[in-house]
Amino acid sequence: MKETHIGIIGSCVCDVILTLPKLPTTAQDVHLYTQTMRLGGCAYNAAQVLQVLQQPYVLFSPVGKGIYGDYVRTHLHDNHMHSIIEDVEDENGCCYCLVEDSGERTFLSLHGCEYRFQKAWFTRLNAYTFDSVYICGLEIEEDSGRYILEWLQQHPEVTIYFAPGPRICKIPSERMQALLRMHALLHINEEEALSYTHSTSIQQAATMLYAQSHAPIIITLGANGVYFYDGMQAFTIPSPSVQVKDTIGAGDTHIGALLALRHMKKDWPTALFYANQLAAKVVSHVGADLRKEDVTDLFPHIKSLRNCWKP
Repeated sequence: MKETHIGIIGSCVCDVILTLPKLPTTAQDVHLYTQTMRLGGCAYNAAQVLQVLQQPYVLFSPVGKGIYGDYVRTHLHDNHMHSIIEDVEDENGCCYCLVEDSGERTFLSLHGCEYRFQKAWFTRLNAYTFDSVYICGLEIEEDSGRYILEWLQQHPEVTIYFAPGPRICKIPSERMQALLRMHALLHINEEEALSYTHSTSIQQAATMLYAQSHAPIIITLGANGVYFYDGMQAFTIPSPSVQVKDTIGAGDTHIGALLALRHMKKDWPTALFYANQLAAKVVSHVGADLRKEDVTDLFPHIKSLRNCWKP
């Protein structure tokens, strides 16, 4: 029996994290607490969960030139990771992450080559080794998102995990509808679900979305856990209570955990329980990086975790 992989299509980005009391208003002068740089991006945040849980994956994320491209490449390799497209001639952008005292984050994104896929690159992907693939709304929204959709349409056997993100209403409607017709599994938060469907409850939103996709709908509820609906069953899995430091990467970690645990043949309640636990670990410290203790506390049966952490 051949080994199957999880495809991760998306961006790896240098996150410039700025902590401050609250977002400034126009013309206001605000002093920052700290500025740090970390490797982030939806694809990296999801892939690192697969890496530490020892699940086979292929990272398909453009890495190019410039200070941010060099940063991404160096830190991927430091973490024993690599993308199969690290030879792009254009420059990478970055993401400024503004984190307020509440822990809420606001992103200011400077898009570079990491969001702009080229059609020729997809010849490097062997879809016949994939059982599932992760995609993010930011890449689908870009003009080059049509190449991702074309590739997915050529491989209907692959299960799609789709995280549209906070710009869900900015994604061209024809692309959203195309993904729903491909039975993409939607992973969205409560605000995204309600705003996209113009619903007044998550139950109504999930029902409306399922009617279009006929695939599981997963709605994250922050501190209140996660809601699941697949046309036959509906339930909520609670999250542990933690002190939130920042919410960067929480959703990416959550969906990365689902990809890993479903690949491990775990049922939905079990997969969602552990996804909640890992996401809670991430929001309890600064940045989206998983710490070794985050994983070993939850998965003590994994005796030999891959060396994904710097000494």
